[in-house]
Amino acid sequence: MGVTKDTILIGGTDPLSGPAAAYGTIPKAADAYFHYVNDNGGVNGRQISYKYLDDAYNPAQTVPLTKQLVEQDQVFIMYGGLGTQCQTSVRDYLNSKKVPQVFVATGATTFSAEFD
Repeated sequence: MGVTKDTILIGGTDPLSGPAAAYGTIPKAADAYFHYVNDNGGVNGRQISYKYLDDAYNPAQTVPLTKQLVEQDQVFIMYGGLGTQCQTSVRDYLNSKKVPQVFVATGATTFSAEFD
């Protein structure tokens, strides 16, 4: 899911609007980096496609947007994401779908406790 011979599809939800909109630069910077990687050959010849959606820093929006990225878009991983409540609201769902949730920006130790 999310990986073809030509493409790696990465998804994410981030606050592009709402009370934490200032952090909306994070996915934009990641997207710029992925473009750099693509311009330099990609990953084993595959181009990275990064689709990030605005959850407005609201878990009630994070959940359906995450489900859209997983079920409709069929992303390989969920990358980034901001906030403890937003990211913990989708953790069990992503685990049940076996979709990795990586580089989450949160102070919650739950994302690293197993590896301490």
